[in-house]
Amino acid sequence: MIIVAGHCYGLALFARDGPASIFAGNLITGGTTFFVFISGYLFHHVFYPRFNYRSFLGGKARNLLAPFLLLSTVALFVLLGSYPDLEILRHPLELGLADWIRFWLSFLAKGSAAVGYWYIPFIVLTFLISPLHVAFVRLSAKSQFGILALSLLVAVIVQKPINGTFSLQSVLTFSPAYLLGIFLSVHRDWALAILRRLDVYVFVAGFGMAALQTEIGHSGNYHSTFFTYIGIDLMLLQKLLLSLAFFSFFERLASRGAVPRLINLIAQASFAVYFLHPFAIAAAQRSRFFPPTGLPALDLVLATLLVGAACVGAALAIKAVAGTRSRYLIGY
Repeated sequence: MIIVAGHCYGLALFARDGPASIFAGNLITGGTTFFVFISGYLFHHVFYPRFNYRSFLGGKARNLLAPFLLLSTVALFVLLGSYPDLEILRHPLELGLADWIRFWLSFLAKGSAAVGYWYIPFIVLTFLISPLHVAFVRLSAKSQFGILALSLLVAVIVQKPINGTFSLQSVLTFSPAYLLGIFLSVHRDWALAILRRLDVYVFVAGFGMAALQTEIGHSGNYHSTFFTYIGIDLMLLQKLLLSLAFFSFFERLASRGAVPRLINLIAQASFAVYFLHPFAIAAAQRSRFFPPTGLPALDLVLATLLVGAACVGAALAIKAVAGTRSRYLIGY
């Protein structure tokens, strides 16, 4: 839902043009790190005990690549108007089938078909190197911590690729989040014992990192070309701190049996929400309903809730019709 919110700025006319809005934007933007952190945690918690490389990749191909290929193809037809500067659109009738196939494959490889779809090529690369993650699990805690620290040092310097289309750079950038998720799953009891004493301070540190980012005048994610140094990625540090804090917070809820059913539903349908939200946003843009109040902060909340609700509703409807085959359609 945080990722959805970060993609609803245009719907709400939420301009990050003042200290308060920049600070809020710095907290909302960059939610992909949470997604990667959760994926790393689940890699150990769910897959590692019975890990088989071939079946692991086969499952990801069915439940992740299949809906990605399908919905990316749909997006190229439905959302093509969102890319008016593409050279291929200037003379579409003059292009042959081979040109269109190359165009389609390029969009798939870069994850450019819809907002946020760059995540899939990157996470597929991450899954392909899963034997390294298995080796990481089997190391001592001291070695794991050292590798985690080294990956973080590299990531805050390398940063996210421009437009998110260089997947190898994304692997380096997000590897600390993935490894941190694995680390916390491996050492869950020990980590929770510490975090439950410190989670409030970790939340404050995360908010403080967003405030520091705002104070130095940086808004949003850090992007750079691979060999260009533009400073330290404070956004990644902020989101890693908040990942730790949210982990502790939700574990507290779970230990008390107090996780709301709505949270569980959103968690179960999270990939469907991710896959469907570009279409919901495009539909909202064409509806002329937004912005409903003219108050950007309130409109951002409303846009996030409505887009999220539409995606969850669509996911439930598709699952009701398609049954278990809905996994191949929307990842749920």
